[in-house]
Order: sequence, then structure tokens, then C-alpha cells
Amino acid sequence: MILAFGYYLVITALILLFTIFLLILTISLYVKIKLEPVKVVCTSNVRLDGKIALVTGGNQGIGLETARDLAARGARVLIACRDAKKAAEAIADIAATTGNNLVEYRPLDLARFSSVRQFAEDFNSSYDRLDILVNNAGCGGRKPKLTEDGIDEVMQANYFGAFLLTNLLLDKVIASKPSRIVMVSSWVHLFARLRVENLHKFGGIGYLGQFFTYSNSKLCQVLWTKALAKRLPEGVTVNSLHPGVVKSNFYQSIPVIGRKLVHFLCELMYKMPKEGAQTTIHLCVSEEVEGVRGKYFMECKEAEYNTQADDDELVEQVWYKSLKVTGLAEEKLSVHLSPAFYVKQKFEPVKGVCTSKVRLDGKIALVTGGNQGIGLETARDLAARGARVLIACRDAKKAAEAIADIAATTGNNLVEYRPLDLARFSSVRQFAEDFNSSYDRLDILVNNAGYGGRKPKLTEDGIDEVMQLASQLLRSLPAHEPAAGQSDRLQTQ
Repeated sequence: MILAFGYYLVITALILLFTIFLLILTISLYVKIKLEPVKVVCTSNVRLDGKIALVTGGNQGIGLETARDLAARGARVLIACRDAKKAAEAIADIAATTGNNLVEYRPLDLARFSSVRQFAEDFNSSYDRLDILVNNAGCGGRKPKLTEDGIDEVMQANYFGAFLLTNLLLDKVIASKPSRIVMVSSWVHLFARLRVENLHKFGGIGYLGQFFTYSNSKLCQVLWTKALAKRLPEGVTVNSLHPGVVKSNFYQSIPVIGRKLVHFLCELMYKMPKEGAQTTIHLCVSEEVEGVRGKYFMECKEAEYNTQADDDELVEQVWYKSLKVTGLAEEKLSVHLSPAFYVKQKFEPVKGVCTSKVRLDGKIALVTGGNQGIGLETARDLAARGARVLIACRDAKKAAEAIADIAATTGNNLVEYRPLDLARFSSVRQFAEDFNSSYDRLDILVNNAGYGGRKPKLTEDGIDEVMQLASQLLRSLPAHEPAAGQSDRLQTQ
């Protein structure tokens, strides 16, 4: 009876294991067909002589093959990792296979911010350029563990460490334009469950928690790519990628049975490290991606990614959370921002909206340059509030179109055109004379009209054309005493 029961348990266990194996095999086949139907090779023949490339985790796996390829193209390659012995072996291997002796090791532990800062300090004092930065190093499948910085080890090694490193090296990257930053992410970012407030913490319990922590770190790389693409000046490309499922030492930390199964599947259907490095290499050197920024690649071409990366608000939340976690101050990074983005962040972080519902019935408003752009929208709003609006400009045709547009959208027909050329004092005086003889009040004057970027030219009054502004119009219009409880309004641009 006992033997029969034992036999039954063994058979049941074997069936269960076989079922699990079939399930994993089925999922693997689906991933293979869906994501990696062919093994693409980078076809670029670009040389990198005189260039400097930095590859984190370049001592093994995909990183090693990336470093090898860049060295074969003539670049000086820095391998940044923790293991000096493996790095020495990798450097000897690269030198033997490429003939390039300009490959060196620099110690770096991405799971320690002190190490990252020391690395950046040493690099910045030793080199005046950085043409290619490959954020390749990473880890996964580890039990929850806090680093000395109080951050989940996987999140820090995969994301926060690279985030800090890249920002500390940006001066060199920008100085080397055209230059490139490459983020080695993973397709598992599709399964991420991000909570920005807990970004630096473990993603859950047990193996499932390990999976979500890894997925979160990889989604952060994609989001960070988007954030950098908006901030960096033209000439610096930044993109992320999925390298493929690759047989490497990356899976060393998972249980033996699982590791052997992964390696078996990799040999059967997936990639070896050299094949897995092709998309990374493509983003480092290919002419096809020159100027391409903020994209996600797979098999050397743009691919679908987690739609969370299209959420600009989430991208910014993760960016600022990362600045806080790594101890970086936004003002210290402002030098790296593109001028347009810096102005946006500094002066227009949000789009303000006027919330007043004040009516202007019986009021008279004058808007210079009210036939287009800001002036048109200002005139439209004042008309919608019931004001009589005068549009003062040079172009009668555009003014007529603007008046028809305002009447159609607001129902206010008390909008009229008066000719005015602010670059001619005679026109300004004639306008003021006509206005003063026609109206006994002016409640709102908006000096909106203006232009710039013109070649130097003197007006008929002997004044630079751009400098001849609407102040003459203001001086020519009489001041009206406001009624009790009212106030005159003057708005200049």
C-alpha cells in the first residue's frame, strides 16, 4: 500500500514537472515567434577611430560582445564593472580577437552611489569626451536586499545607478556631439507595476516580487529614455532596447533547475551573447538612428513598448523621483537641458488658465495686433465677455477675417477694425485722433502688437523699426477717469 502510494506520488510529480515544462516551452515558443522570429545583425560598417566608448558590465555576456564590436571598429573602450579579474580576462580576449589594445578597466559598482560618484569623478578628470555610453549592466532574480543607500539592490543596479552615472557624465557626452546613450532594457518591462512613491523599494513577495522588481527597473529605463530625449540638446541620441533572450551569466542568481532550463531554451531557440548584442551595437553606430531619440528598439528596428511610456506625467514623476533618490538637484542639471526645455521648465512648468468670469458689457477694449495669434485670442475672449472690441493693425484683410471669426464664435458683433501702423508715428497720431473723436472712454488697452528677428531698418521717423513701439499710441490717447468701483486696464507685451 505504501509503495503504491509512493509510486503514485512519483508519477504525479513527474506529470506535474512535465506539464510545467510544456507550459514554459509553449510560452517560450510564443515569445520566440512574437518577439524574435529572426536573428538580425547590425550591418553598419562605421569606424570609431578616435572615439571613446563606455560599456557598463562589459566584462561578460552582451556587454562583452558590445565592447568587442566597438573595439573592432577602432574605439577606445572602457569596461566598467565590479569584477577586476573577469574584466582583465575580457580585455585580453578583446585584444586577441580585434587587435585593439585601447581597452581598459575601470571599477564600478552601480549598487553603490559612492562608487558611481567616484567613477564619474575619475572619468571626468581623465577624459575630455565620451562618444558612446552603453548602460548595459544589470541583475535580476535576487532576493530582496537593501543597498548601503537604502534602495532595493535590483532597482539600484539596473536603474538608479545608471541614472546617476549618466547624469554625472553628461558634460562629456554633450561635448562629444554627435554622441549616443544606449539603455539595455528588456521586453519584460511590459509587465511592470510601477508605484512612483515606492520606486526604490522591492516589488513584491517571493519569485513574483522578484519578477516585478526586475520589470519595474526595465520600465524605468524606457521612461528615463523618454525624459532624457526631451532634455538633451540636438546631437545627443538616447534610445532603449530589448536585446533578446540570451544565454549568459545573467541568470546565475536564479535556482539551478530554472537556470539550466533557461540555458537549454536559449541554446534551442534563442540567442548567444554575440547575437543578443546586435541591437545594442546598432544603436551605438548605425547611421539609420542618427537623430532618433526616445525610441525603443528590438532586432535593430523600432518596436512596440509599454504605453505607460507615453504618459508624460508619469515620465516626469519618475524623473523627479529619481533625482530625489540619487541626490541630484534639478538646478545642477539645468546646464544639460536643451534651451527650449529649460525655458519651459523654468518659466512655464504648467499652462495657466484665466479663471475669472467677469463680464465686460458696456466696456471698450482696444487690442493692437488683434488680427492673429495671441492678439486674436485676447480679442475673442474680451468680446465673449460682452466688450466692444477694436482691433488695431495694418492688415485690413486679416482683420476682417478675425472679426468674422470672433463674431461667429462669440455672437458679439461689436468688433471693429481700425488701421494702425505702429512703425509710423503719423499713423499712430492719426489713429489716436480718430479714436478720441469717436469714443469718450477706453477701459482696456492691450499693447500686444510686435515683431522681431528682422534685419536692421530705419522707419520714416529715423528709428529702428523693431524699437518703434506702441508707447506712442498710449501717449496719444487721453486718460479717462474711471467710474466708482472701476479701474482702467493697460496691458503691454
